[in-house]
Amino acid sequence: MKRVSLTLGALISLILVFTSCEPEYFRPENPKYKVGDLIKIGDIDAVVFYTTFEGDHGKAIAVKNEAALQWSSSSTVDLGCSNNLFGKPNQQIVQNLPSSGPEDWRLGYPAFWQCFNVEYQSDFKKVKWYLPAIGEMKLILKHKKLINDAMKDISGKKEIRDNVRYWSSTEIDGFDVKVCYIEDGKVVEESKMKTNNDPFFRAVIDF
Repeated sequence: MKRVSLTLGALISLILVFTSCEPEYFRPENPKYKVGDLIKIGDIDAVVFYTTFEGDHGKAIAVKNEAALQWSSSSTVDLGCSNNLFGKPNQQIVQNLPSSGPEDWRLGYPAFWQCFNVEYQSDFKKVKWYLPAIGEMKLILKHKKLINDAMKDISGKKEIRDNVRYWSSTEIDGFDVKVCYIEDGKVVEESKMKTNNDPFFRAVIDF
């Protein structure tokens, strides 16, 4: 009976050891995608900066698309682009605006329009490439070296650079949005309609 009790106790201890392990212990050894992978999304070169736990899906940043643009060219309205973690819902809010007339979002929100234009579609409401939320920009900063290393042999690449400010899609209010300053990762406020030394846009996608 004593031997059975010891065996049972050892089994329970072993179960406790495995069930108390961090989830990383069970991460696949050879995931399909990992951070720093250079991939193709259609004809677009992109670098993975986030993956799901299993490594089957993730987020990637377009390699060649970058420009200094206004976040908005005319609007001081709080659109409700308040998501700090996911830029796709913020992009959807903008793309749900009219696509014709004086309130045409394609003219009023240049950074969002250029993200849409990474892979032009006829449906102006459908979001594919989008302006990242501030949380996604922080992930891009975190993996800057891996991202830049992955794109080093691509002609026309636009590396993530120091001393550069990058727009996020995350609003603060009707006038300002969150901007990621790459040098030290700090988040600062910037006017949506800034016209001098504009921050840069980068486009990302879920896959």
